[in-house]
Amino acid sequence: YGDDRASIWAVVDEEDYQWALQWLWSPKWSRGGRKVYLRRVVSEGPRHARRQTTVYLHQAVIVRAGVVPPSPAHTIVDHRYGDGLDCRRGSLRYATPSMNAKNINGCYGHDLIEDVECAL
Repeated sequence: YGDDRASIWAVVDEEDYQWALQWLWSPKWSRGGRKVYLRRVVSEGPRHARRQTTVYLHQAVIVRAGVVPPSPAHTIVDHRYGDGLDCRRGSLRYATPSMNAKNINGCYGHDLIEDVECAL
């Protein structure tokens, strides 16, 4: 769940469910406010020089699954179907920035290795 009222939640695979429950996740809306993702803040380093980093659920799941980007250009974890709260392993993939930009509405419902024009 991403809030105290249980009105925002992500879908994960069974093997990731207990793992994800270890932390409190909070919602983060995209710049345009159309999509929402779950994230948590991690504090690192000694107390006097502590740094905070943000861990997104979808990024943590794909790393946990052991998925390797197909090339150095594939730097973004993309939601195949456009739903930022669908964090099942089969819904996530690495994408290039241009692939990710074209997939803003989830128009790519299949595996992509190369850029393909999105049929709208």
